[in-house]
Order: sequence, then C-alpha cells, then structure tokens
Amino acid sequence: MSAADFSSKVRAQVLERAGGKCEGCGRYRDVELHHRQYKSRGGKGTVENALALCGWGNHTGCHGIAHSADGEWRGWSIRSGFDPALWPARRWLDTGFGTLRLGWVIYFDALDEDGAWWRVLTDEEAAELMEGRAA
Repeated sequence: MSAADFSSKVRAQVLERAGGKCEGCGRYRDVELHHRQYKSRGGKGTVENALALCGWGNHTGCHGIAHSADGEWRGWSIRSGFDPALWPARRWLDTGFGTLRLGWVIYFDALDEDGAWWRVLTDEEAAELMEGRAA
C-alpha cells in the first residue's frame, strides 16, 4: 500500500496519533500506513482504517504481522463487511507511570472533546464488538 492511498490529511492525523511510534509494537521506528481493512476487501483511506506500522510492504516488522492470522486477531486486519470504526485494535497504551500496557481501542476520525484519538476498551467490550454482540 503506498502513501498515495491515504490523503495527506489522513496521513498527518494517523502519524500524529502514533506520536512517532509504531502503533503495533510501541517502538520509535520508521513507519508506513497500513489499511486495516485491505482495499481489496472494500477498505477506505480513512483514519479509523489506518495504522502506522513498522516494517515495509507486507513482509517485515509489525506490517508483516498485520498480514498474518495474528494481525487479524489483533484487529490490524479486518475482513470484508465489518466497519473499521467499530472494530477494536490492539495497541500499546501509556500507563502514565512511564510504562506501557497492551490494550484494546476504537479509533476516531478526529480528536474527541478530551483530545484523544481513541477510546480504550475493556477486554470484555472488545470481545463483544468482535463477536457481534454489541449494538
């Protein structure tokens, strides 16, 4: 997926959201944008459908993981017929104490009223969304 698949506005928003880190491993690395729902599956070039991942193409780093069964489990790759705005993704979250923890999030297309790009979900909330039980 090339950078041209995302508008400059979407690209800037996703890179701001990532804060200079890979959204997969949480490390400061060179990243490229990845379609969570591939274009071949109907995915669009939206903020909710994009991740800034390390690695290149679909072969290395977190971008390579996104193109595997593990990437689907993490919400980094989404099947056809599902809405990326409602599909949780696994990412590293700052605890506020200088450490990170893995958590589930729903991404927004713009900053919310609290200045956040995502809402953190409990494991149970994420499971309900992925199992289709949530409205």
